Amino acid sequence: MERTTDEEAPASCLPCRLISGSVLIGCGFYIGYHASKLKKGKNAALLIATGSGVIGVLRLLNLLPRLN
Repeated sequence: MERTTDEEAPASCLPCRLISGSVLIGCGFYIGYHASKLKKGKNAALLIATGSGVIGVLRLLNLLPRLN
C-alpha cells in the first residue's frame, strides 16, 4: 500500500464527522452520567468523559489534525 501525502489524502466527509463526533459526545455524556454514581474513581471517570466530549466537539468542527 502506498503512502499518500497530505495533499493527496482525502478530507473527512461531513457524514463521517457527524457520526463520529456525535458518538464521542454521547460517550462523554454516558460516562459522565455513570461517573456521578461512583464513589471511587469518580474524578478519573469525569476526566475521561470530558476528554471524550471535547474530542467529539473538535471532530464535529473538523479541528483535529489528520493522521496518516
